[in-house]
Amino acid sequence: MSNIRAKGEVKYTQADEFVEIVNRGTAPADISGWILYADDPGQNFTFPPGTVLQPGQRIRIYTNEVHPEWGGFNYGSGRPIWNDKGDTAHLRDDAGTDVSDYSYGTAP
Repeated sequence: MSNIRAKGEVKYTQADEFVEIVNRGTAPADISGWILYADDPGQNFTFPPGTVLQPGQRIRIYTNEVHPEWGGFNYGSGRPIWNDKGDTAHLRDDAGTDVSDYSYGTAP
């Protein structure tokens, strides 16, 4: 992961929050079935089949907005996912292994 926008500008829902993921490798990465989560029940996003990141490609997973230019992914949540004061995002592969963690602020 490379970035988290934790404080959205959309009142109440913060639908424009996002986590940005980048493939820093030199080969395509199939992340189908991988899970992005925030430690709270109902805050998991599973990448759909056929999700492949090309080397250097960046995608964003929004709370509840669709941005095709960033992959078109979102949680579909009517409430904020990321704690404004601090949190940790976790990325787990399809075998259940933690691949990446990204903390900001005063994360627990």
